[in-house]
Order: sequence, then structure tokens, then C-alpha cells
Amino acid sequence: MRIGLPREIKAGEARVALRPPEIATLTGAGHDVVVERGAGLASGVDDAQYEAAGALLTGVHAAAFDAELVVKVKELQPVEYPLVRPGTILLGFQQFAVEPAYLDVALSSGATFIACETIESDDVDAAHRLPILAAMSRVAGRMAVRLGAKGLTGSEDADLDGTDVIVIGAGAAGSAAALEAARRRARVGVFAASPRRFDALARAANGPMAMGVFDAARLRALLPTTRLLIGAVLVAGRTSPRLLDRAMIASMPPGSVFVDVGIDQRGIAETSRMTSLGDPFFTVDGVIHCGVPNLPALEPRAASEAYAAAVLPHVVALAERGGDALAPGSGLSRGVQVRRGSIVDARLALDTRRRPKPVAN
Repeated sequence: MRIGLPREIKAGEARVALRPPEIATLTGAGHDVVVERGAGLASGVDDAQYEAAGALLTGVHAAAFDAELVVKVKELQPVEYPLVRPGTILLGFQQFAVEPAYLDVALSSGATFIACETIESDDVDAAHRLPILAAMSRVAGRMAVRLGAKGLTGSEDADLDGTDVIVIGAGAAGSAAALEAARRRARVGVFAASPRRFDALARAANGPMAMGVFDAARLRALLPTTRLLIGAVLVAGRTSPRLLDRAMIASMPPGSVFVDVGIDQRGIAETSRMTSLGDPFFTVDGVIHCGVPNLPALEPRAASEAYAAAVLPHVVALAERGGDALAPGSGLSRGVQVRRGSIVDARLALDTRRRPKPVAN
């Protein structure tokens, strides 16, 4: 199979979807991998390393899309929409529910779009049901605290000694955020939909951390003293629930910070909106908001390594078996959102109010 690896062009994005070890695995199996020059520079990989791994280098962005399988990190940007070819498989984070124009392009392209945020593990005993998303969420959680500290103090590395921090969500992102805030000596409280992860989080915290099942009234009572609020809520394959109204946000102390990690799924607050790494903050009612959709790009080397390791088995499956790798029932098939002009993910159809249409292999 011919596989394309384009350079990411989303604002502030510094990750790369595949690194030289993954390229070597693919080329060693006889596949051609076309890598755009400069694709890995921001994450510490130069072109010579890709070439040594057997990649074919190109200086033309469009040439990396001239492939049967295109592997990315983030969703296509508008200037890339015309580059999609009928029959191509595009693998990466897609976020269709918050980008209607992108979904329209996907449906009219004749290509297959696989969303890394909904690919599931085939291992029923896996620690995380969504392995690729979990790998990135752990980084995003740490980076949420980093940007929260910057909003509060002007320094990403600031200690949060004695600062009241609340994290909503105890999954990969929420747990990572809570542990990072605790490491910076904050007073941390965690709300989650269920107590399922509380024991593991308590063991990892190695110190006091308040935890409870989400209760809006209890949260309202705590917000007037909360200096850093982190939203890390995930409903797999769906847009985020709206848990915070404007009055709740406004009740926080002036100059406090709210970081909405799940902004690429719409966000959990009435006041949430998407920002960028170049301009991460805006203020509503005296509260600093942060809605960066690609937080892991702040740690590009580690994030790229984690992403590449998590995505490689699926790239190999697609390279070896093509569309047959998407047989119903597999974890990879759960990532297919658009195929040959139809929405095939019922969750996406529900969020976008469009009709799903299962497509035979």
C-alpha cells in the first residue's frame, strides 16, 4: 500500500503521526511511505531520519495525500479539503460534530474517514477502551494544568501551592490533570460521573484528594473559592454535555482560570469556545478561559511518540488488509465515521442530526 504522512498545518500543531521506527516497520513490510519534508521537525525528527527508515520524501504537501492511506494527527484544514481523493482512507482525529463544513467535504469526497477518537481496543481487559484517545488525553490533562498555571501566574511552571483546583472528569485527561495539579501542591477536588476510577486515582495521588460523583449543587458551592477549574469530560463518540452555565463560571473569583480540555467536542460550559495555542485565552465575566483543542502539541516529542505507538497497529492492519480491516465488530471499525459518501457512525449522525447509513465492505 502507498501511505502518506503530511506535515500538520493546524495552528500551533507540532506533533507528527508516525516516527521513523513506525516508518521502518511499514517499509520493512513492503509498503511505500511518502513523508512530507519537515513533517517531524517540530517533534525532534529530521528528514534524514525518515529517509534512513525507508520513507520517500516529498516537498509538496499535496503529494502526501496522493496515497491509499493518509495518516494524520489532527483533522484536515480547509486548504486541504480539495486534496482528498475518492477511495482514500484518512486516519486521524476528525471532530466532525463541531465542524459541519468538514463533514460536508468528507461526505462528498468518496473517501473513508476513520476517527482516532472513537477507535476502540479489541482487548476487553485493556485499561482504556479508547487507546489512541487515552494516550493523547493523558498529555492533554498535564498540559491543561500547565496552561492553567500560566493563566493564573504568567508562568507555565508555577507552583500552585494552596490553590483550590477542581477537575471535572476522572478519565485519562482528568486523572492526569488532577495528579499534575497535586504535584504542584494544589488542593485538588475531582468530580466524575461515577466513582469507578476513584480508587486508582487515590492510589496514584499519594496524598489527600477530594473526590465525588458529579453534583451540580455541590459544585456551585465550591466554585466561589476555585481558582482553577478544568473540564475533562468525555462521552465517547458524542459532543460534550453542557454542565456549566454562565452563572456558575461567573461565580469563580476574578482572575481565576477555566480550561476546557474537551473543547474539540464542543466543551462543557455555556461560555466555552475554541482558541489556539498562539492565542489560548479569553475572558468572560472576569474569568480567564482556555479552549485549545490540541493541548498535547505543547509536548510534541512525547505526544508524537505516544500517538505513533498507539496508531501503528491500526495502520499496519489497514496497510495489510485495506477495507477488510474494517469488518464490523473490530475496534478499528468503531472508528469509521464516514465511508463512501455516508455517515456510518450512529453517534455522529445523532449529534449532527443526519441519517446514518451502514455501508457493506
